[in-house]
Amino acid sequence: MKGKPRSITINNVSQNDADKYQVRIVMAHKYLFPSEKPGEPQVFTLHVRIGKQDYEVDYKIGSQDGKERSGILRLGSQLFRDVLKLNKNSKLKISKSNEGVYFLKKV
Repeated sequence: MKGKPRSITINNVSQNDADKYQVRIVMAHKYLFPSEKPGEPQVFTLHVRIGKQDYEVDYKIGSQDGKERSGILRLGSQLFRDVLKLNKNSKLKISKSNEGVYFLKKV
């Protein structure tokens, strides 16, 4: 991640993503998250902070067919809808600390 920004803005929340309470991490932003191993789908538990509250969420990356796909940050209904108040077309800023904590904020 050397030389790359430590924060990204997600602006691609679709209705399908909103229905599933998830955020897609497009290829250009995947550098901020755990690495993908082609052909080996993986789920990582990430530590996130929203305001002063800490949570754990799942990040899914990889596909069975070996093709690169967007990562999926599974926030769940409480974080997506109630805490962050996200919906279709919402924008979300994600920053990563040196300690590996992800800070999420609706923008």
